[in-house]
Amino acid sequence: MPETEDWIDIGAAVELSKQPLQQVRAGNRDFAVSFKDGQFGVIANGCNHVGGPLGGGRLDGEYVTCPWHGWKFQRCTGLGEPGFEEDAVPSYPVKVERSRVWINLAAATRRSRKPHDPHPLAREPRREPGPLRVAGISTTVMDLNLPRFSGSDHLLECALKSAAEHGAETKLIRLNELKFRPCEGYYSKSARACTWPCSITEMDKADEMDRVYEAFVHWADAVIVASPIRWGAASSLYFKMAERLNCVQNAVTINNRVLKQQKKVDMTDTPDAGVLPAATDLDSIITRALAERGDGESGTGAKNSPAATASDASASEPAQVAPSGDPSPAAEPASPMQPIEPPARWTPDKKAAFATWPRDVQETVVARNGELEADYTRKTQEAADLRRTAEPLLKAIKPFEAYLNELAPIIGQTPDTMIASLLGVEYQLRKGDPHSYSLCPFNVSQ
Repeated sequence: MPETEDWIDIGAAVELSKQPLQQVRAGNRDFAVSFKDGQFGVIANGCNHVGGPLGGGRLDGEYVTCPWHGWKFQRCTGLGEPGFEEDAVPSYPVKVERSRVWINLAAATRRSRKPHDPHPLAREPRREPGPLRVAGISTTVMDLNLPRFSGSDHLLECALKSAAEHGAETKLIRLNELKFRPCEGYYSKSARACTWPCSITEMDKADEMDRVYEAFVHWADAVIVASPIRWGAASSLYFKMAERLNCVQNAVTINNRVLKQQKKVDMTDTPDAGVLPAATDLDSIITRALAERGDGESGTGAKNSPAATASDASASEPAQVAPSGDPSPAAEPASPMQPIEPPARWTPDKKAAFATWPRDVQETVVARNGELEADYTRKTQEAADLRRTAEPLLKAIKPFEAYLNELAPIIGQTPDTMIASLLGVEYQLRKGDPHSYSLCPFNVSQ
């Protein structure tokens, strides 16, 4: 049958019948072609939701399931699944002639969309009148039936209390009390599959990540995120939340829509080594937190925080009791305390901020910075010593480079790998324990 204006050839019947569902391009269009029980079905490839490729999905009975968010359409009629028949994609009459599959473009059904109420989060972000709004998000994980003290939560509560005393409206969100699903990787399928509002939140009414989205995008002017430090990283709940927030940033990529405008986001209890947490830029917050804070996170690395270390250090010292009565006329006035100099390598901005911090915090930061510099010096010296001890061995091996190059393809190691092994053996003989000596012949043989 010759190709006409209405009917177009989309491929050989034998090839198209090999897969239950596939995406086929013909006439500069994409189609979702299915084959089941000896019958072909052809519908438009673009899903009604956000345009997912239906031909790349799967066939569930008589329904094509979109690979992005699971919307379903009848494979021959294009109608939505029961209850959503008004959500329909175009379908095309199909016939097989001379072992070829043909579809009629002119007789295609029309695409239709069932009206859906927009999700509350989909509204345009607009700052409502009112006082400054500060949201605090706790990412601490704990057993709610066996609660414990959390240093990061304590610092967060102090920050919100201080903000409230300054006239701000505050809201505390504890991720540990919310039920929300982890990110399911829609962005890995396509940038357009990672939608705002988040597809999970739209499809799952029980997903409580909507409270975090509401705070970040619509309600708060400032957000303080608090997390304990474990093994040098934030909590698992922090990363679970951060992955779900990708849809907020992705709105810029796919729609050039900036959802977070004129907002401030800070972290507490997640400092870089020797740097005060960002939230402590507010003197009133850090001063109160240092005065009220007790122990750090139990069993965690929260004491790596300068704020936690400072409070711990001050708590370990005996309190100075002031003498009662008027001071003696003979008593000499106490000499003024000398200012503490910030680390020399810091930038002017950091040094200026350092001058505003409480003295005990300054002492802790300077002490920690000194430890880091000493550790860096030690490691640098060790590396230099290792290079010096390796030089004689490298010189001894130099004449045998040609032999090592010949040997490399035989034993499956590069010359550099073999030299590294020899250096390791030399180090074992020079520094190792008796057990390591016995391993040296084995390592050389390898």
